[in-house]
Amino acid sequence: MLDGFITREDGIYYYELGQYGRLGLNYIDGYYYIVNYGGKLVTNQRYYVWETNGLSIEMNYNFDEFGRVISA
Repeated sequence: MLDGFITREDGIYYYELGQYGRLGLNYIDGYYYIVNYGGKLVTNQRYYVWETNGLSIEMNYNFDEFGRVISA
């Protein structure tokens, strides 16, 4: 069963209990990440987060190469 971060040729994905991680903003191991449809993380860009899962407010966030939020 896949769990955690999985790096593939086309990007980084996140799985929980063998399924794609929860869509939207997630707090994992001390960092915020955005999980898109299909479990893929947003990386290396500024991105508008509309699904915050109650963790923050809807706004633009900057993501690093690992998919972590580095600034708003």
